[in-house]
Amino acid sequence: MDFEKTTIWTRSVDLADECYRLVSRLPPSELYVLNSQIRRAANSVYANFAEGWSRESVRESIHFISMSRGSLSELKAHLLFCERRHWFTGADLMAMHQEIDELRRILAAVRLKLLKRLESENPQRD
Repeated sequence: MDFEKTTIWTRSVDLADECYRLVSRLPPSELYVLNSQIRRAANSVYANFAEGWSRESVRESIHFISMSRGSLSELKAHLLFCERRHWFTGADLMAMHQEIDELRRILAAVRLKLLKRLESENPQRD
């Protein structure tokens, strides 16, 4: 299956779309700081997932899945900071936080499955 047909990729692209909509409300002073960082983190989620999905090496796939999860955490941290500054409300972000948390859980499950596959391909010898 191609990466673009996966639920993870589709949902993470939808999340990035929502981030682009949301950051347009940031103050102009944040155009080159948080606006850019939020967009980059959101884009990094689906891009790293796609790269990991397309790698032939299980070890490399695990690396990029981990990068995608890290980008979700970075994105959530930026959004929490924006909420703290009162640029966004909790109501603005509730669905996004839920989606971020759900995508992190899904990616953790994918990573675990890949780790088990790697272990079965390379069993440790006693």
